[in-house]
Amino acid sequence: MKSIYLETNLFWVASKFIFTFLLIIFPGYVLLQGGLRTEELLYNFILFLEGILLAITLKDSFSLTSDLSNLRKFSGSVLVLFGIGLIIFLYTLSKGSRSDYYELGFLLALWILLLGIYDVLGIKKIENK
Repeated sequence: MKSIYLETNLFWVASKFIFTFLLIIFPGYVLLQGGLRTEELLYNFILFLEGILLAITLKDSFSLTSDLSNLRKFSGSVLVLFGIGLIIFLYTLSKGSRSDYYELGFLLALWILLLGIYDVLGIKKIENK
């Protein structure tokens, strides 16, 4: 599994950058709008914090000296749980539906799950040298 992640390291770093951007901008915007119920506020705040964690651990992918492995494993675990939760949510929601959008949702959930595994394993391109 590590060899696959090492060969596609640039893709996973770019994916992490994309999710960092999305998880900071969109939940941050929703939080600034206000008027949320407690559950919505908590959910958006957790997504915003995950975006901040991803931004902090993104530098660990490029640096030789930084050691954020525990924080990176925690962030990856949250992504894995989010991916699994999204798969379960889409599976229960899509029963009896023939929409193609659910298939795209499953691909997104799989992408999030694999990105979380990438972070849990703590892959760095430097290990290849």
